[in-house]
Amino acid sequence: MNNASLELGGTNWAEKDGNILGYSVGDTSGNFSPQEFTFARGSNLSATRIDRAGLIVKGRENVLLQSNGFDTTWGNANTTETSGQSGYDGSNDAWSLDISGGTDSQHIGQSVSSSGVQTFSVYAKANTKNWLLLFAVGSGNPLSYFDLQNGVLGTQSNATGTIESVGNGWYRCSMFFNVSVSSLRIYIATNDNNITQSSGSVLIQDAQLEQGLAASPYIESGATNGTAGVLENTPRLNYTTGVANPYLLLEPSRTNLVKQSEYFDSSEWGQYVFNGASLTRTFGYQSPEGNNNAYKFDVVVGTGGVLLTDNITVNPADSQTLSVWMKGENGGEKLRLALRNSSSGGTSAGVTTLTNEWVRYDVTLSTTVANRGFQFRMLISDGVSDQTIYVYGAQCEAGTYPTSYIPTYSVSATRANEITSKTGASDVIGQSEGTMFVEAKIEGIKNDNTLFSLHNGSFSQYLVISGNGSGLVNAYIFVGGVQQAGILSGVYAVGDVVKCALAYKANDVAYYINGVQIGTDTSATMAATSQVDVGNLSFFSAPFQGHINQAELYKERLTNAELATLTTI
Repeated sequence: MNNASLELGGTNWAEKDGNILGYSVGDTSGNFSPQEFTFARGSNLSATRIDRAGLIVKGRENVLLQSNGFDTTWGNANTTETSGQSGYDGSNDAWSLDISGGTDSQHIGQSVSSSGVQTFSVYAKANTKNWLLLFAVGSGNPLSYFDLQNGVLGTQSNATGTIESVGNGWYRCSMFFNVSVSSLRIYIATNDNNITQSSGSVLIQDAQLEQGLAASPYIESGATNGTAGVLENTPRLNYTTGVANPYLLLEPSRTNLVKQSEYFDSSEWGQYVFNGASLTRTFGYQSPEGNNNAYKFDVVVGTGGVLLTDNITVNPADSQTLSVWMKGENGGEKLRLALRNSSSGGTSAGVTTLTNEWVRYDVTLSTTVANRGFQFRMLISDGVSDQTIYVYGAQCEAGTYPTSYIPTYSVSATRANEITSKTGASDVIGQSEGTMFVEAKIEGIKNDNTLFSLHNGSFSQYLVISGNGSGLVNAYIFVGGVQQAGILSGVYAVGDVVKCALAYKANDVAYYINGVQIGTDTSATMAATSQVDVGNLSFFSAPFQGHINQAELYKERLTNAELATLTTI
């Protein structure tokens, strides 16, 4: 078999500046040269992936500017800021925050415009003063006091504070709140709930404001916001348990209708207890993303039960899928996960038995009723004993299966369609003859479910391997807008892995799936193309619903024997 002119994925996944790199074999010795693909998802931070360690990775943003330049964008009130101090990270990047006048309210601050669940954090160390105050100007003026000598929290109001030792007397001080704010301030405090003093200083470093319930790893910012993780134009190389190589996760646009997917103390979540039951919700436990932003539910069942609900509005024409991560304290804990409509009923997953490891549980409902008001329900009853469970990441989305997690912090959030493409690719595409190969796992069944395509930017010229709403995975060639070849497959189901190869040459087309010849065409002319799309037909917006494990191009029409070998599972 000849070398591939383009190889993407398999054991050769790589990234550069957020874009995926494919590889082209440049000579007979098998030397590879990089081929850069561009990636686009739209302007959102709502996508996630699973990393090599099995943890959820989010898109993150530090919306504070000059996050460690406290004499720049930051304003001050009766303070002096001095750089070059020994920091928590072994650098000299810390600052001394000194009182320079007045008798109270000495602080630095920065104007912001943010809302929803958010966390304000800064690294701090006692100097001549032992207390720090974090303050947000907004509804209720959230605040938290921090004892930098003893490493404990002081007074809190409309916020939940956390203080974490990072060594050498340094602490990361943070507080989360759920209001709109116009500015953030860092105060030197005398003691708990007291900012009246005439002199003194503390050390500070690396401030951050981000969405979510807990401070995540620090992201440095400058004149613009700092960003990290799964961003707008970042491809998602996803891992599953026990698999050494990642796959390219490509999904259709989905919206999480749950407005507070992690903040289970929010007013969005209603709590009902009956017949002597009780529920205590405690925040700050390690979640599937490795951060301390999961909730613990301590449940006393009695002879009744506990019901936690979130009211959502759905389109009655769509199927809805609920999902949530849960684990038990010991394993064996039981509850029901359900989507219910008060007038027309709903569906439940039955009694779910938890393990002591994080697992994502889901249930799907076909909503064929006029009433659009539903409840996402977690019910703990059914005569089970008292128990402790951990909960994270609730999601309700239109569709028959759960897609990757979409975090929300006060409003529903949408993850946009994804496109992975290489333009100006004529040199790696066989024009008069060639072979397209793709290995993928099907996660959803729909029309125009594109696995792999070559085209010139329009319906005029294209070759495509694409699924349809009946579960077929078909191959087509169009020249001048006229179909030259159309080979239909058998039916494939959600969860199936398919290895597809379309070999093309004038009057000599063959299509194979999983080692079997699906069909041939002996009367086709060939299309001249210049763009490669993986998981989409970009000019038509036909995204794949599933995982792309590998894609390859050959400038030769491989033999039928080679096609059978290449596609064998």
